Amino acid sequence: MTPELAQLIVESHVEVLTKQARAAEQWGIGSADRWSADLAGGTISFEFPDRVITGEVELLGSYVLSAGTWLWGWANESVPESATGASRKVRAIATRPGLELLAEAKLQMPAEVADDLANIAVGIGGLDGWYRGPSTTQYVYLGFRDFTIVAS
Repeated sequence: MTPELAQLIVESHVEVLTKQARAAEQWGIGSADRWSADLAGGTISFEFPDRVITGEVELLGSYVLSAGTWLWGWANESVPESATGASRKVRAIATRPGLELLAEAKLQMPAEVADDLANIAVGIGGLDGWYRGPSTTQYVYLGFRDFTIVAS
């Protein structure tokens, strides 16, 4: 890992830690009864006993546990381009010295680095945070922003 990438990971972690805490406190992200995402429609919803919230969503990337690989959202051919803006912005900054690794569609890496890549995408993409859907085989990282209460 280059010093430039290590610095970006640290900066993104600090920024997104604050954003994630705000999303949990303000909206309850992480404690919903149910959630759903519509990448084609660009929305993510969380259902709570007393309300439903909806916001904008993007696919940041996915991590396959058995293979130990990360695939950027922009490289996932089954996802509409409109749902990959933040990941495409990350690919665009990969032209900077030391960040070239971010331009690779698929990366072999430990699972904990997937959180770091999601943090980078949230920071670069101007998102409010990310949500990782529960799974035993792969992690899907969804970036979100602009929640509103749609039912209470």
